[in-house]
Formats: sequence, structure tokens, C-alpha cells
Amino acid sequence: MDSLKPLGSRVISVEKAMRIVDNTPGVPNKVAVPQYSGDTVYFHGYKLVREEYDALESIAQNYFGKSAEEYFINVREVSKDVRLQISDTHVTSLAIKHQQLRKIPEEIGSLVELRHLYLGMNQIERIENVDHLERIRQFDIDNNPIDYSLPHNQREYEKMRKKIGIMLKT
Repeated sequence: MDSLKPLGSRVISVEKAMRIVDNTPGVPNKVAVPQYSGDTVYFHGYKLVREEYDALESIAQNYFGKSAEEYFINVREVSKDVRLQISDTHVTSLAIKHQQLRKIPEEIGSLVELRHLYLGMNQIERIENVDHLERIRQFDIDNNPIDYSLPHNQREYEKMRKKIGIMLKT
């Protein structure tokens, strides 16, 4: 089997790469293979800090059994349940909704410029792994079985409410 080799050390098969396509309307399909260049990665046509790409890759593999290229294919479509937005080499918005997610991935803490986090309609029971989100402005965890009577969830909810300065959508 032939293989493609991005500028880093990761090797994927041509067969897998052909499944990873950019489906932007009006743009011909092309293989969306990350291209490594020092501390940055070209991911779905966007330049992204390597540490944040690694966090997305870890989330995709550990929670959904896919590569970041397969799982986060909706970089441009804001109406999708799984999507992200990248600005100035950083992930600024991340949505993982309707995915049966059981916990907030700890890798989210590596997304240092994250402003919008949407985790609604999953199976999350505990608010955790959000302490490092210093720039967060919107935190949506509605329709999850979170027990707000538990002290830990009350503390974490209150910390997020103070960071954002308004009531959270729960």
C-alpha cells in the first residue's frame, strides 16, 4: 500500500487519506492531510499551533476513535454539531454536541485562545478540565445529566460563571 508522508513523522495510507476530504461547497475535493512546519500545522487549510493540533488529535482519537482530520472536518460550517473555528493559529471555538461524550476532555485546557465551548446534549455528569480556559466567553453544557447539587459541580459552575461574567447556559 502506498503512503503519504506529511512534513512531520506521521504516516497515513493513501486509502485513509482519500476518506479525509475537504467538503466545502464549490471547492473541489482535496485530500486534507496535515502539513507540519516547526511549531505549526496546516490543518484543513488553516495554520494551527502544533500543541493545539495535538490536543484535537488526542480528543478525536481517545474519545471517538478517529483522526483529527476525520473528526473535525467541519472547520467552516457553523451549523454542524461537531465543528471548530480557527483564528490567528488558534482554536477559538469548539463544538462537540450530540456525541455521547461522557466527560469534558482534559485536552481542552491546551486550547489557550478558546472563547466558545459548546458541549450540549451529551452525557457529561461532571464539570471539569476547564480551569485553564482563561479567555472563555461562552460555555454551553445544556442538556447534560450534570447534578448541580454536588459541591464539585457547584464550585466549577461558579468559577465559570465568574470568568464569563454572566449566567451560563445549562
